[in-house]
Order: sequence, then structure tokens, then C-alpha cells
Amino acid sequence: MRIPAATNTIRLLAARLALFLAATLLPACRAPRPSDGFCGIQLRRGTLTALQHPDGSLLLSLQRSGRNVFASARLPDSPREQFAVLETGSTPRNAWHHAKKTKATPIRIFGTDAWLRIKQQLAERIAPDRPRTGIMVTAGGRELLAARDHTGKASFYPIGSFPNGVHVKGHRSADEALADALAAMRTTGDAPPQGTPFVIVTGSASPCLIWVQPSHQRAVFLGDACTPDALSNFTQSSQLALGGTVSFGLRGAVSIIKNPLTWTARAAGNAVSFAHVLVSPITSPRPSGPPPALAPPTPFDPLAWESALDAIGTPAPLPAKLDFLIDGHEFFPAFLAGVQSARSSVDVQVYIFDNDPYAMEIGSLLRQRSADVRVRILTDELASWQAGASNPSVAEAGSDNGPPHMAAWLSRGSKITARPMAMTGLCANHTKLFIIDSRKAWTGGMNIGREYRSEWHDMMISIEGPLVRCMEDSFNLTWAHSSWVGDAAALWQKIRRKALHDIPVPSGAVPVRPLPGGPLHSPLFRAQMHALHHARHRVWIENAYLSDPRILTALVAARYRGADVRVILPEHNDMSVMAASNRALIPQLLNCGVRVFLLPGMSHVKAALYDGWACTGSANFDRLSAGVNDEWNIGFSDPAAVRSLESKLFLPDMKAARELLSPLPANPAARMSDSLLQLLAGQL
Repeated sequence: MRIPAATNTIRLLAARLALFLAATLLPACRAPRPSDGFCGIQLRRGTLTALQHPDGSLLLSLQRSGRNVFASARLPDSPREQFAVLETGSTPRNAWHHAKKTKATPIRIFGTDAWLRIKQQLAERIAPDRPRTGIMVTAGGRELLAARDHTGKASFYPIGSFPNGVHVKGHRSADEALADALAAMRTTGDAPPQGTPFVIVTGSASPCLIWVQPSHQRAVFLGDACTPDALSNFTQSSQLALGGTVSFGLRGAVSIIKNPLTWTARAAGNAVSFAHVLVSPITSPRPSGPPPALAPPTPFDPLAWESALDAIGTPAPLPAKLDFLIDGHEFFPAFLAGVQSARSSVDVQVYIFDNDPYAMEIGSLLRQRSADVRVRILTDELASWQAGASNPSVAEAGSDNGPPHMAAWLSRGSKITARPMAMTGLCANHTKLFIIDSRKAWTGGMNIGREYRSEWHDMMISIEGPLVRCMEDSFNLTWAHSSWVGDAAALWQKIRRKALHDIPVPSGAVPVRPLPGGPLHSPLFRAQMHALHHARHRVWIENAYLSDPRILTALVAARYRGADVRVILPEHNDMSVMAASNRALIPQLLNCGVRVFLLPGMSHVKAALYDGWACTGSANFDRLSAGVNDEWNIGFSDPAAVRSLESKLFLPDMKAARELLSPLPANPAARMSDSLLQLLAGQL
């Protein structure tokens, strides 16, 4: 369920004024009725045949009641994606008949009985022998817990049904789970010839099939396309839109009353930022002539760099042990294990808490754990509502849109305390913080939703040590601002902040600088601009929303100082205006000697390397993140930590990307349109 990850002030304002009309035109997604799609035809009552086309696609034919129904599927381009849509209609039918005349390869199909045997054998192989312990397993873009009941029988438990008191002792990735499943099939006698593809009928409504390609080490779950049902949801969405408009309007008015100082300061900061960006293209110097050759590398002095950051008023570094978790398959199992094992508290602050099935499962686990530990959740209500109004690509069983107001649903019938964060001064809170027991935390680019789990490229940073207390302070301050007494509660929170000394320094900790961002006062923006102005050897940036003219000017200036400047952009962007802006930006960067890489799919990463200093977190490289929205980044210059980020993120992404040596092809009208949208993107 996709919406712009970067807060779009113009879009949010327009949504508040015209939300009623917009929502009535947005079709809601529903789970397919039993008669819909290929999965809904009840596969067990027919004869299913499968072929693999020479082009690698999967072709299916289901014979039932004297007629044939055809479907086809293709492996997703990105190995991160574990779902694919079953296409039906005349195209798969024609492809099937053509494939029968060519060298199409028959594919073995395992029915639901075989699947139940395989699944049980897989659980027996994975689940620990010790009672009250479990292993987290990734399958089909989500997590399951393999554990044993009181009789010793192994079972898989979905996220929202994790048994209480079970400690998670490890995690099996999707690749490891696939290897385990193939071994389980050999045990049950169901294994096909080694390396040959096969299909499993799961018996679920959707996804209903698993397409396994051992040679590619991939298992893709196949389901029907999510079908819009605008007519049946017209009245419901109209009512929700009207209620949402009233709710957001009331919250905005209340925000002015309970946060008068914050609202005034933020509105002023927003106006100042708008003015700065407006005049930046006029006042910024422009390079002339071709870019110079790259300057020879010089030794990086971390102490001098950190001293310079101290001098410009950024917060002091704190000890922290860091680990970089690339993509949702690394972050979410770690977070869920933390929630399952939490002893005292779980605090979650996200811009979007979606209402798709995966997010609902996480919400169910948090509701369940709230009976034993304190659970607090902060989320932007409007952003979450917008996310829930859009459609996924593949329908899942029970994939009707969940509740439109997730904060209310999370609190209702549980001990969770959830607070929606209203915009104050037309500024949003784009921070992502996940904190367990005040001792383990994560920050980065991910919200809670299916695209962050299994579709988009993104990164989170695992943090242990005294820096976690600083993150908790930030959460508590936002929590106070979001209460009914707003600014007064925030003032009291600042007075009663906890000391940092009660969190031990873990082994392997390095100095890490907290870099909060916000209107009027943004240590994050000051640190980033300082880095851009003083980098001599390299500036590497990966972000989908590179549009602030001040940052772009500094980026080009760095290249003309002889720095190796590289930008990694996603090939697909969730914001059409940013996609157009990027297309207009690419030739400008190439003409100035900046190397540009296009990464397949959508990348939501927010990271940069400046010589030997790294900066990453929730902030994009647009105006809103530079000095309007609340953000939370970290900066560090420890050589080992910087090398780890370089080797885990930047180098693999540049290898997977396509380096552009010339601008993307476009006709004159498209170029003009992109240039106009680039001007708009500069204010977003």
C-alpha cells in the first residue's frame, strides 16, 4: 500500500480540504470472493497442470467441470519480492496453447495433502527441542514462529498468535527456510528431481500457490490481483472521508490550542525554509566549465571532523553498538523477536502504521503483548489513513482494508496507549523509532507495512548502548507533545529527563552522534551541509527524494572540488513528482561529473558517506526533511562502522544498479514537464 514516504505538505493540505471527494474516488481493495480470480476457483476440485515457458514464466491450466481456466505468472524482478500476481484471461490461454507446441517444460504439482506433510516435517526440523523457545522463520514475505506445544508437537504460529512466554532464540531467513523445506520434502518422499521447479497448492484463498525454483533459490507466493470494488465501497469510503475530514480538522484546531508555542515556532520555521529554498537557485553560485579530475585521496582525520561538528553546535556523540539491517527481511524478524521477548516496554514511533494484513498482524502482536508490558505507539494519523486507502498488488486472504484509524484500533480492547501525531505549524513528524525495554532500539527509513517488509529496498540501524536513552528522550518528548496538554507536558518532560549513565556500554560500541532535525533548529541539516561543504575525497548519497536546491548546489560544488560524487536513485519512485524531478535532475548531475546509478525497483534508503563520516536515518534530501519535518538521524566516523555501511549498502547497491552514462530518453514535451515538476519538488 503505497504513498509518498516523504511528507508532502501541499498534498496533505489538499487532502484536508478535499478528502471527502478524493476518498470517494479511491476504490478500496477487497479479498477476492470465492468465485473470483484463479485462486477463487477452488483448485482442489479441479485438475491443475503447469508448464514452464522457455522465457521463464509459469503457465497454469485448471480443468474443472468440462472447461479450462488459464493463468500465468512471472518471477518478480527484485529478489526481495516474494509475491507475484496470477494473470488470467486470453493472454495466458494463448501462451498455453503456444507453449504446448514448443519446448515448454512440464512442472510437477504437489497438492494440499503433500503441503501439510511438508509443513509439519519442516516445523519438526526447525522448532527447538527446548520448551518455551522458538525460531522465527521468514516465508512468503512474513514471519512465523516455529515452536512446540506442551506435548512436544512442533507447529508454526503466525505473528498475531505467537504463544505467550516463548523466547525467540534465532531466525531462519527465506533462503534458509527454502533449503529446510527441500530437505523436509526429501524426508517425506515428496522431493522432485534435484534443481527442477515445482508448484505447491497451499489450500489458502490467496495466495493459493507456491512456485519454487530451486536453481534460483526462490519461492514465490502466487495470488490473484487485488480487485477494486469501488461501487460497493462508495458509501463506506464517503462516510470515512467525511469523518476523517472532521477528525483531522478538529485535531488541527486542538493542536493550535494545546501546542501554541510549538505551532508558532514550527509555522515560522516552515516559512523560513520555504523562503530559503525559493531564493537558493538565484543566490547559489553555478560552476563553469567541465568538472576537474578527481583529487588524490587524502587521509581522513576523524577527530578533526568530529571537533568541527562540535563547533557548529551538533549534539555530542554517545556510545552505541551499531548493526545495519538491509531490507525488511532483516529488520522485521529482529523487531518482532524483540517485541516477543520484551520484559517491560515497547515504544514505536512511525510516520505510517498501515492497515494491510502484515501491519495488522504486527498490531495484533503488540495488542497481545500489551497485557504483559507497557506498549506505546505514535503514528501520523493522516499519513496512515492515506496509506490504508491505497491498493496492494496481490490480494491476500482477509485483505479487505483494515480499520482506517489505526491508533484507535490498536488501543481498543487492549492495554496499548496509542496517540496520533497531528501536524503542528504545517510540519509533520517523519521520525521512525522502535525501542524495546529502553535498551535496544532501531531507527532508519521503515514504517510498518507490507511494502517495507517485502517490496521496497530500505535500511534500519540496530542500536544498543547509552544512545538508546537519547532516542527514548526523543520519543518521550513527542509523546508529551501529542498529549492533551501538549506544550505543558513537553516542558515537564524536559525537566524530568532520565540520566544516561544507567545504560551499560556494550562491547563493540563506537561514538555515535544523534542528529535530530526539525523547523528552525536542525542539527541534522547543519551537519549534512557542513559535510557537503568540507568533503574532499567522496560524497556518496542514496535516496529517492533528492530535490532540495541547497543540497544539490553543495553536491555539485563538492564535485568541482575534485570529490568523487555518486548518487544512487531508484528506477521506480513511489512519488510521481519525485520521479519526474529525478529524471530532470539526472542530466544536470551527469553534466557536472556526478556519477548516477539507477537501482531496480523502489529504494527508500536514506544514507550518505562524506569522506570517512556517515549519516543515515529517517531524513530524505528534500526541503521537508532539511528543516520542516521532525527527523532522527545518526552520524559516525568510526572507520570500522563506516566500512560496514559501505560494504553492506553502498557497494552492493552500486553493483546491482545500472550506471547512467547519458540521460534517460525522453521527448521534448516530457522533458519540459519533468523540469516544471522539478521546480515543485524543490519545495517538497
